[in-house]
Amino acid sequence: MPVFYRVRNLLSIVALAGGILLIMRGLSAPSLLFIGLVYLIGAAISFFMLRKADRFCSGMSGVALVLFVGIFFAPLWKASFFARTAEDHLLLAERYATRGQIFGSRDQVMKHYLAAAQKGNAEAQVRVGEVYLFGHYGENISRTEAIKWLRAAAVQGNSRAKNMLIAIK
Repeated sequence: MPVFYRVRNLLSIVALAGGILLIMRGLSAPSLLFIGLVYLIGAAISFFMLRKADRFCSGMSGVALVLFVGIFFAPLWKASFFARTAEDHLLLAERYATRGQIFGSRDQVMKHYLAAAQKGNAEAQVRVGEVYLFGHYGENISRTEAIKWLRAAAVQGNSRAKNMLIAIK
């Protein structure tokens, strides 16, 4: 068996094991990215070793990367377009924020937190207050803005906002 096919079998084992471990941790999109990149490496190795692309590695990487884009990006784009309520915007902000380690969009996080806060969602108002208090998502620290949003949440009875207001005074 030529060396490349042994390498490809090893890459398949790595991709399968890594993909299963990531899926078991609830990370389906990162598992697809991992599998796609492992097979993309296999396709590159085949190109350099055999002077031709390996159809199996190229196909597996293509399918995994297309599925990754479909799972990871498309749902948020669609949900962002149809978001109307404060709860919709809060959920979107949290989803964009949790993707920050890979492909987070700080602008989208803040846009949706602000939209939810402006529509009166107390949790979003606390989050916007925290953003301005600590300078998250690239925003400038503004104690005045932080207090404004934390007060709005505290008026609605949010205990976290009340505690934060006590702590920063």
